[in-house]
Amino acid sequence: MNKNIFNSNYAIELDKNSSMYNHSKLFHYPVKKNKKILYFNGNSLGLQPKGVKQSVFKELDDWKNLGSIGYFKNWVTYHETLNKLSSLIVGAKPSEIMIMNALTVNIHLLLISFYKHTKTRYKILIEKDIFPSDRYAIASHLKIKKLNPSKVIEEINANNHYIETDTILKKIEENKESLSLIWLGGVNYYTGQKFDMKEITKFAKRYNIMVGYDLAHAVGNVELKLHDWNVDMASWCNYKYLNSGPGSPSGVYIHEKYHNWESDRLEGWWGNKYSSRFEMKKNFDASKNASGWSISNMPILSSAPLRISLSLYNSIGMDRFRNASVSLTNYLESLIKKELDRYIKIITPLNSSERGCQLSLKIKGGKNVYDYLKKNNIICDWRNPDVIRVAPTPMYNTHEEIFEFVKILKDYDFK
Repeated sequence: MNKNIFNSNYAIELDKNSSMYNHSKLFHYPVKKNKKILYFNGNSLGLQPKGVKQSVFKELDDWKNLGSIGYFKNWVTYHETLNKLSSLIVGAKPSEIMIMNALTVNIHLLLISFYKHTKTRYKILIEKDIFPSDRYAIASHLKIKKLNPSKVIEEINANNHYIETDTILKKIEENKESLSLIWLGGVNYYTGQKFDMKEITKFAKRYNIMVGYDLAHAVGNVELKLHDWNVDMASWCNYKYLNSGPGSPSGVYIHEKYHNWESDRLEGWWGNKYSSRFEMKKNFDASKNASGWSISNMPILSSAPLRISLSLYNSIGMDRFRNASVSLTNYLESLIKKELDRYIKIITPLNSSERGCQLSLKIKGGKNVYDYLKKNNIICDWRNPDVIRVAPTPMYNTHEEIFEFVKILKDYDFK
């Protein structure tokens, strides 16, 4: 690589050649003392697109001017646009998507329907370092069913923070007679490793094992083709890379082969067919699509930001996003190796096909370094015991910002 890569002019040139050059102008940046903050925390909460306020205000105006008339004029089918836009990002059919609830709520709903256990087939396979909320949801679900989580949950261990695909497939093979469900993070929240969802799903289907993914750190970050990969179900939050605001509604994907579902499911009137929903019949008449799993009204005000962000993503396309993302993350990796290799170990896979925007840095000095960065107007994410997660997203980050980040980090006295 060019020996002058640690150079602001080099970084600016990379930005000028980026397919997403100047796209950051579509977002609001946090400011401190009249200085723009360097924000690398889109893996926790994305920045606000500039069209969000107008989108929310439109719904407020409709509420003010129309009252309940706005319900049937605008809101009763509000989710349909969101479903369609989301389907293009996750690689699914619009009928396989429903925007609803929050992520862990949706995990519970999916477990009720898709985790089936018998005396011989009862195990759930997860990665050992899966996001805690997934583990809580699974364990609590098992307890309700009077099952012992320690005997049901099968874990995949990482080797030096990395899990090889062959390790996952070997684990499936070893437990093929007892596995009922595989539930993995599409991208591990801690290390940033992207799992080979296509290969894992294909292998599991040899043994008729149900496969689902928590895509919180994958959606709007890496390319997904859930339908073509024959994934059974998935859920994700929309406030990270998809920039739809704190606590915004989650998304679920349910493969169309389950749309004539007649087994276990928690039911509510919003999952009833629209054609008969307002007839107030005693018996549930399920929608023959993913919305059959929805329970209640759409939260319109908190959904309005998502409409803007999804439109931005679809105007760009995930191919273009990923190309820009790989360039940013590769540049960050190169600078860290060149300037800070003595003090920082990158625990995220170095192969760009095995990661998204995030690099997880195992760093000498730990929390003190994080505090130093924060004092210097840099927002990233700290995870115990010694990892800083940095996620440059091409939606609003630049190569020049990465240069500034490494420059400031290099000035820290690591001793």
